[in-house]
Amino acid sequence: LADEGFLIHQAYEEKSALKIFERVKPQLVLLDLRLPGIDGISVYKKMKEIDKDVIVFIITAYGDKYIERKVRELGANDYFTKPFDNRLLIENIKNTLSKIN
Repeated sequence: LADEGFLIHQAYEEKSALKIFERVKPQLVLLDLRLPGIDGISVYKKMKEIDKDVIVFIITAYGDKYIERKVRELGANDYFTKPFDNRLLIENIKNTLSKIN
């Protein structure tokens, strides 16, 4: 993503993710549902409380139709199951951001 000109901020636990989110106020978040110390659904809900308009793409290695339906019902903008084609992710990010810019 950095090679495509995107500014990247990374966090590996919920507290730092939310601190970065509040400080940076990103237009788009790539959120992994399951990382050690992170409940992706909880982080997603807290981010939406802070900024209801933030665009969130969910990423997971543990995807199934139930989880996908659940995060889409919550309002996630896109959903990717690992492994995925990075080119498709970048294309979807660019298309989504072009609609709001």
